[in-house]
Amino acid sequence: MTAILTITCAVIPGMIQEGCALTFETAHEQFGRGQAWIQQQTEKDLQIDLSQVTEADSAGVALLIEWMRCAKQKNSTVRFINLSDQFLMMVRANGLENIISL
Repeated sequence: MTAILTITCAVIPGMIQEGCALTFETAHEQFGRGQAWIQQQTEKDLQIDLSQVTEADSAGVALLIEWMRCAKQKNSTVRFINLSDQFLMMVRANGLENIISL
């Protein structure tokens, strides 16, 4: 069985949440959430669903690598699913498509 985490952003009451960002401004908070989730899992095969992520920068790409490192420390693997085209282009532009499990 595979455990799945869907990355979302905190919603401010009364505000419409259009999407989520994995950027320099949000990476630290999102790293903590992802790391805590990875540490709680008993499954060895993990998936992180990025379908809600509408904005990403190099810090977001680095975040994926850090989550992979966290999973590896637990002898688990993590695969990222539902990346936006923009996010995929950044991963590929940095030559990371063979490192980041998509």
